[in-house]
Amino acid sequence: MSHKVNPPDGSGDYRPVQPTFSRSRWNQVNEFRQALEQDQDPVIRIYARASRARASMKADGSPSNTLAAVREFRLYAQDVLAHSEAPKPSPFRNHVWEATRTTLSLLLNNDQGWKEFLESCRFAIAQGEVRPELFLGALVVLDDKRYRKVPEELEVSGANA
Repeated sequence: MSHKVNPPDGSGDYRPVQPTFSRSRWNQVNEFRQALEQDQDPVIRIYARASRARASMKADGSPSNTLAAVREFRLYAQDVLAHSEAPKPSPFRNHVWEATRTTLSLLLNNDQGWKEFLESCRFAIAQGEVRPELFLGALVVLDDKRYRKVPEELEVSGANA
């Protein structure tokens, strides 16, 4: 249905969809989400796929398998971006990056979450895309003193001045 009202370049109005996918408990509507993951609209597919990570969180907010779900989405989103023919920047790519940032935020209190933020930033740099909101989120978690980080793990290669 979305392909009838939104242009294929991802520039449609997805504001009503974003909060639904980022805040809903999708384990109650798994079949519906799976159908949306096959939608003709690539932006709908991205948000539907991101909802898996949100659904992995327990009602009390405890970690459960959220780290694995977020990693799976991050890798999926990176694959989409790496193979997308959409120009840099573009509305479609902006939606993918926003869904990635929102999904990564599920790991703000996870002791391994900083690694996912860092890997996403490394990918953005490798793609030649400046994503300030993503980089700012990474700085927040990397500066968190609760979690120990080995300096060698923090190196970002491929950044050319």
